[in-house]
Amino acid sequence: MAGSFDDAMADYARGDYRAALPLLRSLAESGNAAAQSQLGFMYSAGVAVPQNDAEAARWVRRAPDQLSHLCRAWVLHLSHP
Repeated sequence: MAGSFDDAMADYARGDYRAALPLLRSLAESGNAAAQSQLGFMYSAGVAVPQNDAEAARWVRRAPDQLSHLCRAWVLHLSHP
């Protein structure tokens, strides 16, 4: 699937979450930390996917250290509702 994180976020900003989702998922599965974090948020909030804190935490945990402070706080929140 062609496209960048910026393309996905442009779709997201327009409210076209269903268009953003497959691109974000592809990027996240390829190791893009920002996409992993965004996908985690989408699962946490139930945006274009069923709300699922366990799935949200799974994606956020995959994001590497460049997002560490935000991700760790989020994972702690998801782990202890």
